Amino acid sequence: MADRMYDVCIIGAGMWGSAAAYHTCLVPDTKVCLIGPEEPTSSQEFNSRAIHGAYYDEVRVTRTNMGSVICSELSKRSHEGFDKLEKNTGISFYTECNNVNFGPVKSQYITDCKRTSELLQTEHVLLTGDQLTQKFPYLNMALTLGSNIECILQLSKCGLVNPRKLVAAQKTAADLHGCDIFNTTVDQITEKYHTPSVGKILEVVTEDGQIIRSRKVLICTGVFTLSKPLLPSHLLPDMKLVPTQTLRIELSKENVDNMRDMPSICSFTREDNQRDGYICPPVIYPDGKTYLKIGHGRLRYLKSEEVAEWYRSDGDPEVTEKLMGMMKRFFPGLIPISTHTDTCAVTVTRTDMPYVDMVTPEIGVAIGDNGGGAKFCYEIGRMAAKMIAKGCWDYDLPAREFEVRFKEPKQ
Repeated sequence: MADRMYDVCIIGAGMWGSAAAYHTCLVPDTKVCLIGPEEPTSSQEFNSRAIHGAYYDEVRVTRTNMGSVICSELSKRSHEGFDKLEKNTGISFYTECNNVNFGPVKSQYITDCKRTSELLQTEHVLLTGDQLTQKFPYLNMALTLGSNIECILQLSKCGLVNPRKLVAAQKTAADLHGCDIFNTTVDQITEKYHTPSVGKILEVVTEDGQIIRSRKVLICTGVFTLSKPLLPSHLLPDMKLVPTQTLRIELSKENVDNMRDMPSICSFTREDNQRDGYICPPVIYPDGKTYLKIGHGRLRYLKSEEVAEWYRSDGDPEVTEKLMGMMKRFFPGLIPISTHTDTCAVTVTRTDMPYVDMVTPEIGVAIGDNGGGAKFCYEIGRMAAKMIAKGCWDYDLPAREFEVRFKEPKQ
């Protein structure tokens, strides 16, 4: 397969790359390949990896009442595609679940969420902290946060996504539509000129020595975008790499039974209106145990060369202590069977919006999740697919909202 000429080569086989591969395969007369390593199957393989995926997990929150109307619309469109994707692949990855956003009364973020809910006609109710505690007695919302909070309980178009299964479904859908999938990483992209009738060809060189030729390349490599020479040195996206950390709390059967109606919870009590924490309801993990997941702590920025080491680490003890404190405040009296920390990383763009843009006539990017990649990855993949297939913007939302910003060149 490596000698085959492709119309589009997609680098990065995570949530965004696999979605883009599937949607690009739907473009008529387009030969597509997807390059990216599968999740490691052993701790030895995991610890030897230089590239990891943000989808190595069992649960992410998806909702459509965010502060940004555009991001909420993207999440809504992704949600509308889940059922078809599950039916076409036979892989179930989505579970309906209510969601709660809360923050100070009349805060900007909660005001924006109300507006978004109304604009997108999302079914929701407004509650005080006391009312939420009455509805979900195991949640200590009022005592934890005081009376000066308001909550938006979203009742539709929200739920939980299993990112592992979502990626599997998107890759399966791409494969069913003729996508060639290479389980490897990319070392570099080089430009080669051929005859005028063929035009410029890109050569994608993989870690295992394969050379894959393509007319266009779409880069969907998340926090690892700057780890390899994938883009011209003067066209490096301006985005910060942020380490994140979650706490998994093993629950007893009694705890699980008591929390069966639990919504996902997102806290926005910071003055800058950024999320300061979230809680996922109980989910069964591959080890057969049921965990409550609390996230995520952020302390600092990472350099590109530090990302893989962070993935392999046990996290930061200070963040673990903070997350344990959240557990004790929201679930007083809860005694975990065990606790575990998991690490990940997100990209934060200068605009707080995803970068979906052509950086050269032949190379496009779909990067910059800003901590919300799972919510709208399916639709970001469709957006990016339309763009890379045409070589320019081809979507009904304004291109300027997704325009990539570049780092200032060093003097």
